[in-house]
Amino acid sequence: FSEQTKKLLSVQSYGIYIDKYDHLWVITAENFRRINIITGEVDELPEIAAVLEDKNIYSLLGYLVDDTSMMFSSNDGLWRYDIVSKVIEKLYTFPDSLESEQAFIDSVVIDKNNIIKVGA
Repeated sequence: FSEQTKKLLSVQSYGIYIDKYDHLWVITAENFRRINIITGEVDELPEIAAVLEDKNIYSLLGYLVDDTSMMFSSNDGLWRYDIVSKVIEKLYTFPDSLESEQAFIDSVVIDKNNIIKVGA
């Protein structure tokens, strides 16, 4: 990897996810990015940063059944990011949540009827 990529990887992270496309998704106190573990190429995910502050992203939950939409949680709900179209969409908002609250989704199950069930 380049020195810049090594430096990014040395920052303490609180959320990581390695996907089947050889990408490491990393959440740190300042950034949310994905790094190709073969080439070291870094994607700063500007589409997500334009909608949501990195500091409000709490956990990576894996792909939806379409295998192109990464799910992650924030301080107020559940999101999906389509890695092909680069579209970010909020799937669920906590009812009556306050911005100051630190509730977040830490697990997701999709049942046989494609109903998403969340654990917080």
